[in-house]
Amino acid sequence: MRSQNGAVDALDDIKANREAAKEKVVRHIFRNIDDKDKRKELLKQLKNDSIWINNSYLRRLMRKYWKHGKNHTFNQMVLEPGSYRCFSHNGKNYIEVISLKRGKRIAIPVGTNYSITGQIRLILREGQVEIHYTIANTDERACGNKEIGIDKGYTEAFVDSEGDFHGKGLGEVLSKESDSLSIKYKRRNKIKAVLDKSQHNNPKKAKRIIKHNLGRKKLNRRKQRHQAKVKTIVFT
Repeated sequence: MRSQNGAVDALDDIKANREAAKEKVVRHIFRNIDDKDKRKELLKQLKNDSIWINNSYLRRLMRKYWKHGKNHTFNQMVLEPGSYRCFSHNGKNYIEVISLKRGKRIAIPVGTNYSITGQIRLILREGQVEIHYTIANTDERACGNKEIGIDKGYTEAFVDSEGDFHGKGLGEVLSKESDSLSIKYKRRNKIKAVLDKSQHNNPKKAKRIIKHNLGRKKLNRRKQRHQAKVKTIVFT
């Protein structure tokens, strides 16, 4: 069974960033190492991840050029049970959370009577606060006493013990999205390499690249469409 889409994308991103860093290290070696034999040996070691990591010089260069991923999350926070309090006032429910000012809390009106417990996530989206938390979801519809086994898969969402497949086409959608994002992120890494060079030599070009080529609006919209498509396949 193949790994889920998110894990595959994460591994592809790591590999792409590592290879982009190696390209920079190769250029650095050619610029700074004149001895052909030494240069050849360094390039040979660089090809094998289990070898260059034991070479202090190559390891130092990889630390310099292998950029770590950045978290683009800016509009949400996770709170543990001790960091918030639920209460009622004048017939309305509120949740009180910590603020940036010491000793002061923020009361947020809640439009539900369901008890909020456990870890919660607050998301600020389009001027409104979303409260995400786990509930015990139950279905009161009669289901009989028949038992059935299911096996979660990748090609389809799952198959039951009677041989019926559910969520057909899931694997194709996940694989297509994974392959597409892999290509897209490899291209973005090449653009980032140009950006790194331009930031020193041509700041105006660097600003244009950041504005027009490295934004996340399209990626976020694509992610939302993909998640909606997967949800439709799985739950239909």
